[in-house]
Amino acid sequence: MRTLFVIFILHAFSTAAFGDALNHVATPIFFTSGSSLSVTTPLGVVQKIHAARSILASDVSFEDLNFDGYADIKIFSSAGNVERFYSVYLYDPRSKTYRLDSGFSKVPCVGADKNTHEVVGACFHASACENWVERYSVDQRNRLTLVSRKGTYCNPSTGESFSYDDVFKNGRRISSRTTQLRSDN
Repeated sequence: MRTLFVIFILHAFSTAAFGDALNHVATPIFFTSGSSLSVTTPLGVVQKIHAARSILASDVSFEDLNFDGYADIKIFSSAGNVERFYSVYLYDPRSKTYRLDSGFSKVPCVGADKNTHEVVGACFHASACENWVERYSVDQRNRLTLVSRKGTYCNPSTGESFSYDDVFKNGRRISSRTTQLRSDN
């Protein structure tokens, strides 16, 4: 009886919390048990995903990251000072299963920008003053191609700080704009 109650609560939570966020993309029903995630895929197949560590329900989120109309799975895997990484499982309608995607999983704070149809890595971080955001296009084979990078950095010898905005085409930088940031001292 207790297990059924947990599944009902998680189903109600996942439908209410993620259904609106996905703009009516069907959200899978899921439950966690130790290091396993059991999920009912959009086409009704039950799939079990195993992780290297224990998975909490709060570690799991759904988002259509590749803009194919199916909810993909993000399972929190690790965090640094600023960066948060997820194991990303993209839904494959041909096999009716979720598949781990290493490219998406390498992008910190990975998310989807529905307006531009770009994948966003929102929290790249190298130091207190070197932080940036990267945006990627996604092709039909779910490969990511860098589109832009915006961030800040500091000159270690002078302490001056700068912002930059780089634009890429076919993965190669085609323009770059740098602006010195003023100090409030």
